[in-house]
Amino acid sequence: MPDPNQPLPHRPRIVRGQVLYRLPMPLREVAYADSTLSHLCRRGAFVQKMNGFYWARTPERAYGVGFPAGTSLNDPQGRARPGQVYFFQNPDAFCIVWVGEQRLLMPHYVGPPLPDH
Repeated sequence: MPDPNQPLPHRPRIVRGQVLYRLPMPLREVAYADSTLSHLCRRGAFVQKMNGFYWARTPERAYGVGFPAGTSLNDPQGRARPGQVYFFQNPDAFCIVWVGEQRLLMPHYVGPPLPDH
């Protein structure tokens, strides 16, 4: 785990990202806030590799998105689980990581085709 006394590594912020989910409801209706992952996020140990590249939109706000496989998530401790989607609220400040089940979120997926579909 990174030293909490050291500054977080710089993660480039993408100006034009890809919206992957358009949710007609608040995120709390389809995902839960995970305190352990949020704690890791605040220390740079569970974050999007490129902050702002993948997004989810809700009526209230936009969230960063990360998946357990692929290049979207920096997860050195291997906490991510298959079949879950990770949403990042305030990834540059007081990070909150929300966890949702991919199968339940698929009706709201608007991004490019997923490799396993």
